[in-house]
Amino acid sequence: MYIFKKYFTNHNYFIFFLSIYPLALSLGTFVSEVLNIFIIFLFLLNVKKNEIIKILKNRISIFCLVIWLYLIVNLLFSNYFYQSVPRSIFFFRFILLFISIVYLLNKIRDKLFYVIFSWFFFFSLIYIDLIIQYIFGKNLFGQISVWPGRLSGIMGEELKISHLILGFIPLIIGYFFQKKKFIFSLSVIFLTAFILTITNERANTIKFLIFIFLFFLIIPNYNWKAKITFCFFILLTFFSITLFSKAEYSLKQRYITEPLSAWSNKSILDGLKQTTYGAHYFTAIKIFKNYPVFGSGIKTFRVECSKVIYDDKSLIANWQRCSTHPHQIYFEILSELGIIGFLLLFGIFFIIILKKIKDFLKKKNYQSLSATLFVLTCFLPLIPSGSFFTSFVATIFWINFSFMVSNFDE
Repeated sequence: MYIFKKYFTNHNYFIFFLSIYPLALSLGTFVSEVLNIFIIFLFLLNVKKNEIIKILKNRISIFCLVIWLYLIVNLLFSNYFYQSVPRSIFFFRFILLFISIVYLLNKIRDKLFYVIFSWFFFFSLIYIDLIIQYIFGKNLFGQISVWPGRLSGIMGEELKISHLILGFIPLIIGYFFQKKKFIFSLSVIFLTAFILTITNERANTIKFLIFIFLFFLIIPNYNWKAKITFCFFILLTFFSITLFSKAEYSLKQRYITEPLSAWSNKSILDGLKQTTYGAHYFTAIKIFKNYPVFGSGIKTFRVECSKVIYDDKSLIANWQRCSTHPHQIYFEILSELGIIGFLLLFGIFFIIILKKIKDFLKKKNYQSLSATLFVLTCFLPLIPSGSFFTSFVATIFWINFSFMVSNFDE
């Protein structure tokens, strides 16, 4: 009995829960939220009173609490109070999740390999599944993507698989770079660039390419010639795949033809007006102009956008201007939380990002750097993104933010 009992420890439970995060996220919001609750519960079981005081005194914890408090205050100015209440109040769970993961990570540092290996095994299967869906039109489970030319893999009708890959692969890359498994890490980078390209998900593919370029720009392991050569081959692979794609809705059409068609002989603003994303963006800007200080309230874009005052015939996709969110984090924050929320949220995160990049130059923590660069890619301007506050996107963000912070001793 003792032999088995020693394996059923809180730390081993955490290793297991952390290991199955990608699977839980792929199964849906309910499963991932239950997993979040389990991890928070483990934290509450393990943390000591003196440790809680230390955590609450940590500047990053204070910054996160300030963001949550602003969301509560912002409720008073929401155009749709009852629409905003759940998301504002329950945002606190992500701060608790962040604190829980950082705390528990420092208890299992010597066993992190089991988590990384589990993630690597899971995404190896995902990659095989996506390649099969790309070649045959169906994945291993017979699922067909409902979006022509785009791959959804095991996530069926939801085009989230590329963001799931983007959210965890950088942590795997950072871990193996830390262990000096450079050839293996480069192979993972190359394969991931290929997989993301064939999913036909432009935004996440571009974000991963930017992640790679920033990663090689900062790391000291290789000379500049080697870094430039590898990045060149990544780009060459990307353009080769897109240019010679023969699918019905080809990669070339989505990555090259459509953008060039929208932007040819037009200014940036005119080009945006030709797109559905542009309709979301310009509507969000109008909402921000109407409510510049506090915005219309969190989770209110979906309601506010339908008002007649936002009707704009200059937008080709004016009839599609409404959605659950503006599909770009800058416009989401500005329209829903106003200039105060924008300056507060972006100011805090960019201060922490800059600090962590400086820390890397001293401590050479590659996994923290990878997580930092992922967080940075979440704040890229103009590139479409999921809603910052939805469960799927937020869970992935705060997992990476936890690896980025690493511990509460700094």
